Amino acid sequence: MRKIVSHFTLLEMLLATAIFCMIVLTLASGLMIIRRTWEKTSKYSNQIELLVKLERFFDSSFRNTVPFTWKNTENKDTQIFTGERNSIVFAYFHRTTVPSQGAIRFVSIYQDNDKLVALWSNTPILRWAKITASQENLEILCNNVKSVSFLYADKDEDEIIWTDDWDEENNENIPLAIQIKIEWNDGISEQWLRRTAGSGAFESFHVRKENTLENKPTSKISKFQ
Repeated sequence: MRKIVSHFTLLEMLLATAIFCMIVLTLASGLMIIRRTWEKTSKYSNQIELLVKLERFFDSSFRNTVPFTWKNTENKDTQIFTGERNSIVFAYFHRTTVPSQGAIRFVSIYQDNDKLVALWSNTPILRWAKITASQENLEILCNNVKSVSFLYADKDEDEIIWTDDWDEENNENIPLAIQIKIEWNDGISEQWLRRTAGSGAFESFHVRKENTLENKPTSKISKFQ
């Protein structure tokens, strides 16, 4: 008995190959979509996590900022609070489990290349004294930072004045509020505004002194930015 051998025709081979390629392209396209969605979701999740971290940090530090004086080189009691356009130094209350560290912490926040850095200290950070930053006292708050800017609120009679420079030598108070704006390299920007502690006119911790116009920083911003 003669066996009949069936062969695929060229047309059938081409059709099968075309169907196989379509299936592969569909699967590859689906995988690309899934990958892009995962990358966007991961990036968004990381951004939210970072913003939550910064939110907690500014809540715990800016909201608890308090006046703190130290004698300068002329033996004059001077506020250690120093506010500049791109950096800030201040003292604030924080919870501690080590009594020897005290309840007041000192911190300097500034931009170092593309990083937002916090320098911690258990002793006052003085602008007229050299500070040796150890790795243990440094914390990187966030990376890929394009710019950082601060604004400081003061009160002139019934008007709130915003300034980008707070000179502790010409001002016996700390700001009523602090605003920080961070812009990242990818174009995203966020800003936080927090009322400080111990700076009100009727606070028991510190009686706010009247500032004369001559003692105010010269660079003023009349409205919130």
